[in-house]
Amino acid sequence: MMQDIHVDISRASPYEFKHTRHSSQRVQQRGVAATDLAVFLDYADLIEQAGGGCEEWMLSRKVLGRLKWEGFPPQQIERLSRIKAIMAGGTLVTVYKATRH
Repeated sequence: MMQDIHVDISRASPYEFKHTRHSSQRVQQRGVAATDLAVFLDYADLIEQAGGGCEEWMLSRKVLGRLKWEGFPPQQIERLSRIKAIMAGGTLVTVYKATRH
């Protein structure tokens, strides 16, 4: 079961995506705040093939520096630096916290 999620983080172009039941559970279980997820999905710039038609999304150091310059709190930038997401089209398959890169 998928549910449509509309995320508006007060930017010019809000990002729209779908959650699977699995991704909704993992976001909650792994303690990823909705605001962090919204920022992450809006700024993710490193996209690698993950197999099965999926992509792994991450934030580059360049983007993390941009977030700092834009005034995001250091604690939030630290949390964002550890998030990775698996996407299939416009659907969030899962999200997890990785070791620092």
